[in-house]
Amino acid sequence: MKDNKIATRYAKALLTIANEKNITDIVHQDITFIYNLIEKSNDFLLLTKNPIIKPEKKYKIFNELFKDKVNEATLAFLNLLVKKGREKLLKSICSKFFDLYNEQNNKINVEITTAKPTNPEINQIIEAKLAEWTGKQIIAKYKVRPELIGGFQARFEDYIYDASIQQKLQSLKEELIK
Repeated sequence: MKDNKIATRYAKALLTIANEKNITDIVHQDITFIYNLIEKSNDFLLLTKNPIIKPEKKYKIFNELFKDKVNEATLAFLNLLVKKGREKLLKSICSKFFDLYNEQNNKINVEITTAKPTNPEINQIIEAKLAEWTGKQIIAKYKVRPELIGGFQARFEDYIYDASIQQKLQSLKEELIK
């Protein structure tokens, strides 16, 4: 819980700096790049979490990895994390940054699960309905679960919208049992 609060504070600070310097979208791209690196490279994740590696060594590695790939404000932020010993929270900070960025830009991440892969036209219809319902721009991530039989489920924030055949059959079954 404490780490979650710390990650939120650092993410807010980074977003504030990005807004002040008018480089919010650039920093968002940088954080996306860093987050993807954490997701793809177990070695990098272990580097951020390893307390045995000295901060000077981490500075050097971070600067070599990111010097020509991220904005200087983002690099300065990474160096600050190392200086404060908070680099182990980098993945959480990235996640919190995405949440704050999306909130600021009226966007929402939605996980849409369908029974089979859908075509772009259907995806567009689903996203338009969800955008209308939430009042936000949809950032959709699609998954396939054949057991849904048909329809879709949409998960975002604390909500689940279930328009699947599986759910309708379950409701019908419960109604018949009564």
